[in-house]
Amino acid sequence: MRKIFLLLTILSSYINAETSGDLDKTFATKGLYAEGTPFPQQTFLSLDTAVDSQGRILVLHAYETTNHYSIAVYRLLADGTKDNTYASIASQVDKFLIDGNFSIAIDANDGVFFGYSNYTCAAPNIDCQQDVFVRHFDNTGNLTGSQTIAFDLGNTYLRQNDVFADLVYIPDHYGHNTEMLAVAATVDYSNVYDTDFGVALMDVAPDGS
Repeated sequence: MRKIFLLLTILSSYINAETSGDLDKTFATKGLYAEGTPFPQQTFLSLDTAVDSQGRILVLHAYETTNHYSIAVYRLLADGTKDNTYASIASQVDKFLIDGNFSIAIDANDGVFFGYSNYTCAAPNIDCQQDVFVRHFDNTGNLTGSQTIAFDLGNTYLRQNDVFADLVYIPDHYGHNTEMLAVAATVDYSNVYDTDFGVALMDVAPDGS
């Protein structure tokens, strides 16, 4: 009888134990967090995510407005509760570019870099080209820096599109005690209608800005 009881106890523990691939039931609602759009009948998108040193989840998201998408960052606490003390300033992106690449990276101080492409025009809707943009928010969500990366390698604006691909934060660049940000993009390098690739390496301040 004792052996049967012990076997049942082991089986019960095995059945109730979470296995690899199971949702973490302690996170949000049974392992899932979702949020609806603040604007009914408009699009609300999740673009990228990262986790900081405290286990908080940063979510890059976009929501549709009249003529563009606004992009910002949400932060969830480790238990899946939305961190309402964190509020990043929204960046506006043209509607036609929302299917492009977006990426975020966490710095050494739990700040956030995010990269994307948007149009730069000589005048409203005139001689428009895509450029790469990188923004940085500190660990409270305040904007601390913004940078435009324009490769602009073609000889006309039609051959100067630079399309953001990805970014990587480097906390200690080859032991030089310097924080760097590597940014990759699809660029127009030659004078024919094709595409090439480019990489920019940015030296960022000790606070990640």
